[in-house]
Amino acid sequence: MNKMIRQLNRDILDSLSARRPGELANRRALQDMMKQPGWTSGLAALFPIRERLSCARILELCTPILNRLSPQAPKRGWGPFTYQYVCRLMFPENGFAPEADRCGAGAEFYLTVLQVLLDQERSALPFDPMMDFQFLAAEEYETCDKAREYHRFLAAWRGEFIYELMRLGLEFTPFKTLSHIAGVHHIAMTAARGLAQAGVEVDLALISGAAAAHDVGKFGCRPGERVPYLHYYYTDQWLLERKMEDISHIASN
Repeated sequence: MNKMIRQLNRDILDSLSARRPGELANRRALQDMMKQPGWTSGLAALFPIRERLSCARILELCTPILNRLSPQAPKRGWGPFTYQYVCRLMFPENGFAPEADRCGAGAEFYLTVLQVLLDQERSALPFDPMMDFQFLAAEEYETCDKAREYHRFLAAWRGEFIYELMRLGLEFTPFKTLSHIAGVHHIAMTAARGLAQAGVEVDLALISGAAAAHDVGKFGCRPGERVPYLHYYYTDQWLLERKMEDISHIASN
């Protein structure tokens, strides 16, 4: 167990260092915080993973460190703020998470821990088509026409914490966007793989990217905006700004 905890801590620190070099507390200071008994015992208590991890429970684990990184907590609490913070990463012009300058370091830490632990969950539990995504491996999509766009999509999906956003949404908002998007992706890829096996020419990268991205625009809609109408626009904007024109053509239509 101690070896696993050390590896998880390294994974978290390496990811943070790659994302925000010099912006978060220096690596040594974070290492010291992550050696505290409360952190070590709290992390160990999550294993072995036999059921879905709770974002709220992981937040409870992270809170002592969040209070060190951002001494003044967000007004609405870390859970709702972190959800809004990811919306801000995706749509920086839409006014989400106005406390980001003060609390952004804490949100990044929480999101990184969440991402590392959800990776562990994914390895430990059976695939659930309403909760999980089976994206194409590099060797599967490298021959697809839209391989470059799909590579950009996967990088944005992970780099902007989109899966983590949807898991947070299950607990801190009234919406169940994850089950819809995951379910659509599963059905689309089941059909696409069947067609490909039958000899029909299909671009699996294009279908996977478009199915998974078709509702990302919902996270760009501001309070009072008509989500059923405007989310198509924001989906298109998010994909175009990340140079995924052909995925956008399918996803936003």
